[in-house]
Amino acid sequence: MEQRTEEKGTPLRVGLFIDSFYPMVDGVVHVVDNLARQMLAAGADVTVFAPVADKKYDDAQLPYKVVRGPSLRVGFMDYALPMLFFSPRFKRAVKQAKLDVMHVHAPFVTAPIAQKIAKKQGVPVVGTFHSQYKKDFERYLKSRCLQRILLRHIVRVFDRCDLLLTMTEATEAVARSYGCKAKIALLPNGTNLRATPAAAERAAELRARLLTSSRQKLLLFVGRLYLLKNLDLIVDVCAVLKSRGFDFRFLFVGWGKDESALRERVNALHLAEDVLFMGRVDGAENLAAYYAAGDLFVFPSAYDMDPLVKNEAAAFSLPGIFAEGTPAASGVADGVNGYIAPLDAEAFASRIIGALSDESAHAAVRKNAHETLYRTWDAIAAEHLRLYREEIARKAAAQCAKRGGGLYPINKFAAAGKRVGAQCEALGAFTMPSRRQAAARKQAVCRSVYPCPHVQVWERGGAA
Repeated sequence: MEQRTEEKGTPLRVGLFIDSFYPMVDGVVHVVDNLARQMLAAGADVTVFAPVADKKYDDAQLPYKVVRGPSLRVGFMDYALPMLFFSPRFKRAVKQAKLDVMHVHAPFVTAPIAQKIAKKQGVPVVGTFHSQYKKDFERYLKSRCLQRILLRHIVRVFDRCDLLLTMTEATEAVARSYGCKAKIALLPNGTNLRATPAAAERAAELRARLLTSSRQKLLLFVGRLYLLKNLDLIVDVCAVLKSRGFDFRFLFVGWGKDESALRERVNALHLAEDVLFMGRVDGAENLAAYYAAGDLFVFPSAYDMDPLVKNEAAAFSLPGIFAEGTPAASGVADGVNGYIAPLDAEAFASRIIGALSDESAHAAVRKNAHETLYRTWDAIAAEHLRLYREEIARKAAAQCAKRGGGLYPINKFAAAGKRVGAQCEALGAFTMPSRRQAAARKQAVCRSVYPCPHVQVWERGGAA
């Protein structure tokens, strides 16, 4: 059946739930923000549900709605602790939003609240498995018992989702290794960055300013400066490259709590002229210039799952070198659309020298990186909306069957319920003189109106 557009009916109401949001910035926040923007542009009615931040932030500057609940700042953590369980106002706001689908992006606080309300309202819950939670627990918690308790908690939360999304086969393997048994679909991240003449012009200016010769190679890392991403290994790699006489300049683009430790390591290895810290780069145009200027993107992290920066680099035909066997390396074939090396400074340095010494082969790798790894957020958001509608239809079918194969849950989905209810009333479904007769008539009614809940109901978002 031909899919109807959002404009022909009421927009699909989507709730995105996250345990930390702006002004805190990390990969998951970027994902939620980009999905919300692109879904809104596609005609959906999007609301982000999140705790308040420990710093002031004006949600009015965002194009979509944001509903906040209370949080508590914890000194040893990078994130504020959501206190949403103790906020009747927040829960009431979720209920009153009358969402068609709830998408949880964090398994700790907002997800259980969303799942409880979704169960009462009969709407599907979609989850996304973003992070290596086990490594986070090991980083912050010394108690192994508490680590196991939290791991069991997130597995239960994810298993209660009607559909669990994750980015690659490698990230799915991580979820399964935790014990997740949920139905999983693979859906990668995207980017809004695009190669433009303006970016190329800025990149040329950047290279002229930073490089001392046309033969010098520009290597870079983009992201938060955390040692858990193996950034100390990058400094060691630079030391090996310098000892071998390789002419390069390395840029750390970003900021983070471990920047001072990295600077100390750089100074201790006498690399201050070779390794530069560019700080936080705001604005897509400024960030695009660095990607467009680079010769190789260096990302040895074993922590990141499907880093957004890999996709961003691919937008500018900038291939990366990744650590062998890590989730971040998923989708990368060595020497085809990127490079792979063992997690060792000498091995990384050797692979970098080999990759950049053959210019024609490297040019082919650059082209393949763009063609195979580059995905846009508008396409990814459209795929999310398609999956939402499938789950909405599947949920409707399950509820229809649960009621003896008969009546569609009228109060849960207003547009569909009214139409199906009218058809049922016309057939006398609500005036049955006995349970046995009612069951028989319900089966007949279900057969006569069965396509409605599963194909024709979603005037808001088109047929599933």
